[in-house]
Amino acid sequence: MKTVSQAPHKWRTCLLLPSLFVVLMLSDGCQQRMYRIEMSIEEGRVNRRFVGTNLTTENDREDDQLTEEEAQLLTVYGTEVRQNDDGKTLAKGLFTGRLPVDVGGAGNVHHYASNMGTLSVYLERFRGSDDLAAQVDEISQAVDELIELARKWVKQECEDAEIARNMDRYLTDAGRRDIRNLSLFIWGVQLTVENQADENILSNATSRIMQYALERDYIYFEDIPSLIRLSREEDEQAILATCRRLLARYLQTNEARIMQAFPAMANPQAFEQSLKKSFSDDDLDALFASVIRIRLFGNERLTVRFKLPRRPLWTNGTWVDETRVEWTAKLSPRKKAERSVLPTQCYAVWCEPDVDFQQAHIGQVLLDDAELAEYVLWSAGLSESESKEWETFLATITPDDDVAARLEGFEFFTPANMSQTASTNLMDTPRRLFAPDDQTKTD
Repeated sequence: MKTVSQAPHKWRTCLLLPSLFVVLMLSDGCQQRMYRIEMSIEEGRVNRRFVGTNLTTENDREDDQLTEEEAQLLTVYGTEVRQNDDGKTLAKGLFTGRLPVDVGGAGNVHHYASNMGTLSVYLERFRGSDDLAAQVDEISQAVDELIELARKWVKQECEDAEIARNMDRYLTDAGRRDIRNLSLFIWGVQLTVENQADENILSNATSRIMQYALERDYIYFEDIPSLIRLSREEDEQAILATCRRLLARYLQTNEARIMQAFPAMANPQAFEQSLKKSFSDDDLDALFASVIRIRLFGNERLTVRFKLPRRPLWTNGTWVDETRVEWTAKLSPRKKAERSVLPTQCYAVWCEPDVDFQQAHIGQVLLDDAELAEYVLWSAGLSESESKEWETFLATITPDDDVAARLEGFEFFTPANMSQTASTNLMDTPRRLFAPDDQTKTD
């Protein structure tokens, strides 16, 4: 399936703003690659398995040479990278803390340990860019460069002085503003991709772009059917004719005058040749990729499966079969990942109580789930000396003790640089969490 960015004639994207955005929003990429990441925890380490489908084509591989992606996998996994009989690329390894950059991005699994249990956190982003400020700057700069190229082309090709002045005035003022606004809108609407289904984002974006174009008289409702038809056909002459007609209407003149003013717009071949006098295809590709950062429909698929010892407390994935968390996403191609709006983000947080320790000292599993998470983070925030004090004290507690009373009588040693109030307040969290069931733990 073709997309605008893949069309053989780059000049098509230079035609008219409404046509450009309607075509973009109706275009979809074709799926090229599929990735699956499978993970589990083994003795505190992450067992990670990478499975890639259709990672190579006939042009990617020469003899027995590794592809660029396979070489990357070999580097980050440090083990053999192989292809099975189905053509899938496989790699696996054990990791502590930082995860390998295989699909593209960055990830970590961190374990907070305590005597009452552990808290584990998984965070990983896949491709994309999280530098939003840089993306906005790049879009604005690219719009300015595109406008200057358009002004140069009008000055070079327009043979009607009045139309040339009107076009230059439009490009400098309203055209620059509208292209920048719509570019930022297309960029911004994709920020919601994790919270909406693709079809909802598409319909929302399309309606807003239509509203913007209709209010500014770029298009009328009567134009929409023909624009949709043009987006699905290869009739270059019809596309050019439509653009002449819409341009004439916007400039409040007739199409015959536009033909006289811009002889280069008489046919697709002449138009393409006129553009080549001013800038190369590569220049246009780079500018439009920056101006229209549309990666809403990625043509690569990602599935991440993380087998956990128990249901997570918090995750943006789906808990499947009471054994694993699963995420699915669409990704931009690896070489164009920096054009994505935001990375695909996966996270999960889970706790595991130390049943033996809690039974031995409390007589029951007192802390679990969110309360255990809060306790573990409190414990991890203690200084080295405080941690030793606390662990020594906790080891003396038995199931026969009045735990609440014991905690009330415990105070940390107060160093000279800490106020007595701060030292006392430090015990507020464990006293609340260890309170008997008939007392609230949230006061």
